[in-house]
Amino acid sequence: AEEGTVVVADSQTRGRGRLGRVWESPSGVNLYFSMILRPPVEPRHTAQMTLISGLALAETVAGLGVDGVEIKWPNDLLLNGGKLAGILTEMAAEEDRVHHVVVGVGLNVKGRMSAYSPEIQQIARSLQDQTQKTIKRAPLLADFLFRFEEWYRHYLNDGFAAIRDAWIARSGIRGKQVRVNLMKER
Repeated sequence: AEEGTVVVADSQTRGRGRLGRVWESPSGVNLYFSMILRPPVEPRHTAQMTLISGLALAETVAGLGVDGVEIKWPNDLLLNGGKLAGILTEMAAEEDRVHHVVVGVGLNVKGRMSAYSPEIQQIARSLQDQTQKTIKRAPLLADFLFRFEEWYRHYLNDGFAAIRDAWIARSGIRGKQVRVNLMKER
């Protein structure tokens, strides 16, 4: 598929997050989509696609009048300490060349948290629960894609430095002590 192809789903039967974590994806309530990118960057820089996506998504949500949205490195959008969205990035590459990057996004839009499993209710947030407004998914997606394209073009023209300050301004870890959990070490 061409770069910029976007695939949208009404639901997912096997939604997943990072490290194989479950992402509940009921029909008709949330936004689930994937974008195909072919950035002319070294494979080691493809993680920056997640950061660009997080920045565009945070701006999109803030554009609805939602305050307190933070990007949790590397791939979550948080609202009042709970997970509002997840971004999963996968790539196909050779040692020095990226063939493609698929950026998958799940955003809790209209889902009532009471409809989810007890485990998910404790950690998830939705835009409708937060705003008490009806939010339409198609215009929300269109707004995100517009914002993503703008940041992606800045990135392709000027590198990560072009988006760094904007990303840091929305980062939820700025000024905080963090612990990095790798597979077998911290």
